[in-house]
Formats: sequence, C-alpha cells, structure tokens
Amino acid sequence: MWTQPKISEVNITSYKMKITYITQSTELWGGIYVVFQHLQLLAEAGHNVFLTTPADRPDWYPLSVPIHHVSHLAADLIPEADIVVATSWTTIKPVVDSKKGIPVHLCQGLEYDYKELGPHKAAIEAVYAFPIPKMTVAPHLDTALRARFKGETYCVGQMVDRNIFYPPQAPNPKAFDKPFSILVVGPFQADFKNIRAALKGIAIAKQAYEIPIKLIRVSQFPLSEEEKEIIVPDEYHFHVPYIEMAHFYRRADLLVSMSKEAEGFGLPAIEAMACGTPTILSRIPSYTSFDPVADYARFVDPLDFEALSDAIVETAGNRSLREDLIRGGLRVAGKFTKERLQDRLTTALTSIREKGALQKAREFWDGYHANRTPDVRVSWWESPVIVEACQERITGDPKMTIHEFLKQYLPDQGRPFERGLSVCCGSGEFERELIDHGLCRAIDAFDIAEERVKEGMRIAGEQGSAIRFRVADVNRSVFETNHYDAFFAWSALHHIQNLEGVCNRAADALRDNGLVVIQEYVGPNRFQWRDKQLAVANRILSLLPQRLRTSVRTGEVISRIERPTLEAIKRNDPSEAIRSEDIIPVVERCFSIEAIRYFGGPIYHMLFNEIVGNFDPTDEKDTALIRLILLFEQTLIEEGILDNDYALIIARKKAI
Repeated sequence: MWTQPKISEVNITSYKMKITYITQSTELWGGIYVVFQHLQLLAEAGHNVFLTTPADRPDWYPLSVPIHHVSHLAADLIPEADIVVATSWTTIKPVVDSKKGIPVHLCQGLEYDYKELGPHKAAIEAVYAFPIPKMTVAPHLDTALRARFKGETYCVGQMVDRNIFYPPQAPNPKAFDKPFSILVVGPFQADFKNIRAALKGIAIAKQAYEIPIKLIRVSQFPLSEEEKEIIVPDEYHFHVPYIEMAHFYRRADLLVSMSKEAEGFGLPAIEAMACGTPTILSRIPSYTSFDPVADYARFVDPLDFEALSDAIVETAGNRSLREDLIRGGLRVAGKFTKERLQDRLTTALTSIREKGALQKAREFWDGYHANRTPDVRVSWWESPVIVEACQERITGDPKMTIHEFLKQYLPDQGRPFERGLSVCCGSGEFERELIDHGLCRAIDAFDIAEERVKEGMRIAGEQGSAIRFRVADVNRSVFETNHYDAFFAWSALHHIQNLEGVCNRAADALRDNGLVVIQEYVGPNRFQWRDKQLAVANRILSLLPQRLRTSVRTGEVISRIERPTLEAIKRNDPSEAIRSEDIIPVVERCFSIEAIRYFGGPIYHMLFNEIVGNFDPTDEKDTALIRLILLFEQTLIEEGILDNDYALIIARKKAI
C-alpha cells in the first residue's frame, strides 16, 4: 500500500452551489415527491438548497431543507440562487423572467400531451420552447424534448429508497385457489394513468374466470362513483404518505399499471418491483425503457382489456411465472439507486453552472499547441533528467518507461488489453503510445477540446491507430457498461470536477477485474501551494544563476514564485486542479487500489516552470544541478516536511 495519506474525506463542498426548486404546491403527488428527493440528495451532497413555494410545509414527507415562502409565484418574488429549477409548466416563465440564477426546467412528463391540460396546450408548448437546460426523469422524455425543442437536456433518472422499498423477508407467492391481491395505484381522474383500463381488465378476470381477486386501490382522491361503476375495490386508501406505500406493495401479489404514453416515469411500478411484487405494465416507452431485457414485467397494450385479463389469469395461476417476474423486477429495481440519481443530478446541475467555465477550458486546450513555441521547453516533463528521476521513483529503474512498467499488469501471457477507455485525451499522444507499446489494441478516448480531438483523429488516421475519439464533457459522459478491459486517466482527473461521477461510471464501464491506471497531480487544489513549498522553492530559485532563472518564453528574469490567483486560473483554464486533493480518496472509494507510486513534485513542478529550457540535458553541470534539487526535494518528502504532489495509481474494478 501507499505511505502518504492525503485527506480522509472528499471535499464535496468545494463546488457547493446555491439551488432552489420552485413548486406551486406541496401536496401529495409523485412529481412533488421527486422534487423533495432531489432537494434532499443535493443537500446531502453539500449544496445550499431550499424550496421556493407559496404552499405550506408538507405533512406527508419529512422535508428537512429550508422553505422560502412566497405569496404567489412571480418573477420578482423568486430569490437569488446559482440554479433556479422550474418543476411544472406554470413555473417556467416566472423562473426565466426572474433572471435570479441559471433557469432549469425539470420535466417529469410532457404536459402538453396531458388530456386534462388540453386548453393550455399552446401555452405549455410555448414555455417548453424556452432555450433553457432541461432535466428529465426518463430517457424517452430526454429524446422527445431534444427532438422537438433542440435544447440542452440531461437525463437524471429516478431512484428507489431502499430504506423503505424492499422485499419481505420470506416471500410466499400465493397459490391459485387463494384470494389473489392486485394493487392499482394512481388517481382515477388523471387520464394518462389510465386507471379505467386497469379496473376493466381486473373486472373481466374476476367475472369471466371467477378468480378470487382482492382489489386494493390507492389514490390521491376519495373513491368516485364513476370508479365504483366499473368495480368496487375491496380496499380503498387515499392520501397515503409515501413511507406507507411499501406496506401495500409487499401485501400485494401483483401490481397492475396501464398508463398511457404520456406517463413520465411511473414510480409505483419500480417501487413495487423493489418490494418483490410482480407487475403487469402497459407497453409504453416509460416502462419498456426500464431495462433492455424485458423479464421484469408482463407487458400489454394500454387499451387492451382482454389482454390484461388474460395476463392476470396467467400470472395468478402460474407461481413459476410470478417468481420469474419477482427476480427480474428486483434486478431492474436495483439499478435505480440513490447514489446514481445523486451522481446524475449533481453532474447535471454542476455541468449547467460550469458550462461557461467549460467553454473557457475548451478554448484554452484548443489553443494549447498553437500558443506554444516549437522546440522551447517550458514544463518539467520536457526535461529528460526529471522524467528519468520520476521513472526511477515509480519503477525503480530510471531507464524503465511507464509503458514498460505497465506491461506487468497485462493479461495472461502479456497479451494487450482488447479495449481501453481514456478520458481528457487531448490529441491522443498517450493513447497512441499505449497502442504502439502493445498495451492496448483499441481505445475510446474522450476530451472536451474539439480542435485537439480533430488533430488526434488526423494523426490516428495517418498512423492507423485504433483510437475512437469523442468530443464530450467527461463530467457528464456516459460510457458503455461492462465494455472495457482498462481505464486510463493520464493527467486527466485533476481537470474533472465530478470525480465521483466519472470514477463510478468508469467502474461500471469496466469488465470484471478491469485495470485502472491513473497518473495525476494530487497536490493542492488550484495550485494553491503550501507555505513550506513556496519557501523552499523560492530559496532554491534565489541560489540559481540569472541565466537559469530567465523565462524561456518572455526573457524576463524570474525573481520569485507566487501562488497563482484563483481569478487567473479561472480566466485561463477554470478546470485546472479543480479537485486535485480529492483524487486519491475518490479513487479509493470507487476502485480497489493495488499500488500507489508517488514521484515527488512539490518543488520541481513550480520551480522549473518557465525555466526548465535553460538547463541543457547534455551539460553535466546542468543535469547534476537538477539531480541535486530533486534529491533535496525527495529528502524533504521522506522527512515528512513536504508532500508528494504526483502519483501513479494502479487499481482494479471492485469485485461484486
């Protein structure tokens, strides 16, 4: 293991945002429940969050975040925040007009398709067309909004609270000849919930096939006469607190939901699956998008009552089928975790806020090579003397390159990894070396800088390198699951704000026992050097002759090293060392670390910047001086006076 601890907890508040969600009400609705979940998760992630509403604090949900009460929703009453989230079509225009923060639209369903909102269809479509970022709870909503409104969308998905929704300790599917409990959840009055169709199918099954069915209904409203005309429930419950819903799911032998295509997600279906309850669901985009393997529910067309009754009869009489549906449902429900929703939600909102900053980073790295003078060595890694010293600290041999060192981690008989994943690849120099040295056959490489990616594609095309480049913001990129043999991050993670999200998604992308190779700056965030570092570096700088401390780019004599100001970093590359101190703790949480090889940096990183080109690698005196400085730095590290600022991390995907 490694010997240098960094920090014990990830500094998740280092990018804390002030966020408010705007709602018209706090009444018991699935969409309001989701809003409250978002607020709680964002608060747990360290953000300053609060609800803005003219309604009272809810009596059905233990909302712990502050509420900013307003008399009514109007632009001038909305408070200041970094992010202001509209949660329904009526809240979008006040949020946009307020100009109190970045406006975001949380879309949980296409309201312009709701039959009840037909008279407002044109007004709803008009506010949906506002060019603001949209967050969605399901992939089909994301696709529909992008296709119609051409805007910026983020699919954050949903979660199941595993503290509430879990299967019974000893599931006991009932036999055919005993009362068979069917649960139907949702308001009869909401057309898209299609409760009428569910009740008709159940009534047919009960009457035509004489199945001993017990119908349990849960709704936001009291039982209506119109509903009773179709079938009278054996139990009817309304205004049920969400925490009590698990009791109904676990009691039921089957949940039936016949929602129409306007359904945004259908949270009761996934909650029932998490409770070990088999389901019959309508064949609509929301439900079929839960998982590509359709073993988690019986599917019927939403208006086919006869098909529903047949499915009920078959499910009630086939214990093996119910057990299969339970297993499939538990598998699918297991994907909708709190951690994934929190990750995607934080990623989306952070990406929205940082979009301007990311554009600056993109511009900086697009112009990186254009702004450099050819054959002028500026940075420490352009010194072969320093590189060899680093190689010795990592491999034990100054002449052994990192590529040679990594060959010991290749699969059996030294065959290359079939496919690797690399982030923040730039023009792909490191990735080409991996392929050229026989470490990987093919690599998918991601970077935000379009011009650098184009350059990488050109070179790879000329050389025939099997690198598939992608222009993408890695903070919110989704990688193909269970697809890669190795994950590479070469001087990459210190540019990533959403470390948890990227590492978790990289872990998902790896096959079992997949290798992780990370070479990183892990020193102070934003290059805010510690006082000891600056004192030592400046003392050494003062002892150098003038010819060695002259900037190779400007010709200016450098007399003192200063911490870069935060304003200067944000002005040039806002992603620089954004959470560098957090890298090792986050990697340790997401992967199984096998080794960390530190290779110094608290002095040589800042000292040799701008002046390394003055040291002639063929001159014995110049090289001896560099080695002496590196030896002094290493001695201070070993004595615990300074910390290593660079590390090579070798890890694996955690075993499940």
